[in-house]
Amino acid sequence: MQIISVHIKNFKSIEDMEITDIENALILVGKNNTGKTGILDAIRAAANGYDVTKEDFNEKKQKIEIIMTLAITQEDLELFHRAGIVSQYKRFDTWLHDFMTKLPSYQEGILSFTFQASWNGETRFFDGYHKQPVYQRGHPQTVLH
Repeated sequence: MQIISVHIKNFKSIEDMEITDIENALILVGKNNTGKTGILDAIRAAANGYDVTKEDFNEKKQKIEIIMTLAITQEDLELFHRAGIVSQYKRFDTWLHDFMTKLPSYQEGILSFTFQASWNGETRFFDGYHKQPVYQRGHPQTVLH
């Protein structure tokens, strides 16, 4: 799986930032306190590897939104299937059909989705077609993890 682009809004010190055309590596260079760690934390939050806290919101407590586009290989799909990500179907073709039904933005190896977090601790994932249910912070059960 490879990140193609990430668009971050209202996360930590990042008001609105988009990084596109990410290839094999993303190298972040900048002075101290310019948001490099914020970018990495935002990516981790969208991947369900970072719990958003009240300190991650801006002064206005605006909703955090992180939009990611991923390139997903056949090998990634097989790994997701074995790990039971998205659904528990044993047969790969049945699992893949369910994956594509639940994540209709997945087209030709590309998946786009949005992670949102609100000040009150609710988080959502959606892929532009379907919103996932609201989850309380610390108890995410998302389609992507």
